[in-house]
Amino acid sequence: MAKKVNLNSAVALRSECDQHLSAAFSRLGYKESFMLRDIKLVLGYLCVAFAGLMYYAEKKFKNDFNNGQYVFYTEVLVILFFGFQFISYLFTKFVMKTTKYVGIKGAKTLKASTYLKSKTEPVYYIDIDLDGTIAKEQVEMTKIFRETGFLDFKIFSDILTDLVTKMEKDA
Repeated sequence: MAKKVNLNSAVALRSECDQHLSAAFSRLGYKESFMLRDIKLVLGYLCVAFAGLMYYAEKKFKNDFNNGQYVFYTEVLVILFFGFQFISYLFTKFVMKTTKYVGIKGAKTLKASTYLKSKTEPVYYIDIDLDGTIAKEQVEMTKIFRETGFLDFKIFSDILTDLVTKMEKDA
């Protein structure tokens, strides 16, 4: 559901638009895929598990650094923890990037990335990748938000629908 947004904050306006991407694309028959988020969650849970195992080893061996077994376990777990943290960082930085939505419709995969070029410029940039075909669109947020601060979902959805429909016809 739309909520009132501060019209002077481009970041808040972009966030509101991002939250409605799923609803707009579901009107076209795309079902949202959470695979990227699931991978990031798994990486995070693994890091938490390694931290928990380090705590368990510390309690079991009473933090005795003279015990070679304890030192070995601690070294391995610290390396695994930071290794998976680094993998998570790389995944977020290079794989997820600005991807806000991934949708599947039959054999088609749609990825939507959004960004702002400036935090003060109210222009919403969206890149849509439909099975390798990329379309870029820029939308002035003054056109899709009412003066009261609410998103006009019909206008927003129509812009996305026109863009994706055109891409589907070209493919």
